[in-house]
Amino acid sequence: MKHILLHSILLLLKLNAFAQGNPALVRNENDDLAKDTVIRKDPNEAGREYWMILSTRGNVMQQGSKLNGEKDGVWREYLKGNGILTQLTEYRMGKKHGASIKFSQLGQATEDETYVNGILEGKRTVYLSNGRVKTFENYSNGILTGEKRSYYENTKLQEEANYKNGQRDGISRWYKQDGNPTLEYTYVNGSIHGPSKEYGENGELIKEGNYTNNEQEGEWKIYDKGILVQKIVYRKGMLVKEMKVK
Repeated sequence: MKHILLHSILLLLKLNAFAQGNPALVRNENDDLAKDTVIRKDPNEAGREYWMILSTRGNVMQQGSKLNGEKDGVWREYLKGNGILTQLTEYRMGKKHGASIKFSQLGQATEDETYVNGILEGKRTVYLSNGRVKTFENYSNGILTGEKRSYYENTKLQEEANYKNGQRDGISRWYKQDGNPTLEYTYVNGSIHGPSKEYGENGELIKEGNYTNNEQEGEWKIYDKGILVQKIVYRKGMLVKEMKVK
């Protein structure tokens, strides 16, 4: 959270710096420009313009810099009608490049992302209204890759998983709000494939077995209060044999 606040301050300082340059006003005489758009040229940098997009009531909706007609630098977006900042985004030559942070109406960060040449890259964090982390995930070249974690409002872990090329790959686990586990699946390229476990109300193991391409396969074990009570055999998801354990 400290990283987000620091980054937000830096972005705001950049915007305030160009606003103090006092560039000349360019009147909107072209038909393709909205009447509520104010453009100021930078006298010190060729092709650099500072844009302010207003609502019909004169409230600022967007504000930022363009270079040779493309967004370049930091852009701010505001909630229509009340001037509340809703998003800060860094651009380079028309593409998102750098931090992109969204805010709630109370000014709290709700999303923190990083882009490289318009593509989502690195850590992405989504926040709850109380400022705590809701979801943490990683992207590589715009594709969900690596560790992903989700949390309840009480900060307890809700889900943990690994991704490869945008699909679940490896072990995924789910938990209840009290911290007890509920499910554990093994994935390969997005399919449930490998060991699986299911848990009861108090987090005790109640079932375990294997999947092959999303279908139950082989021997499954059923437990009651930690004691093995039954074995079930599956073939391609079909039950073929049940055995009680004495």
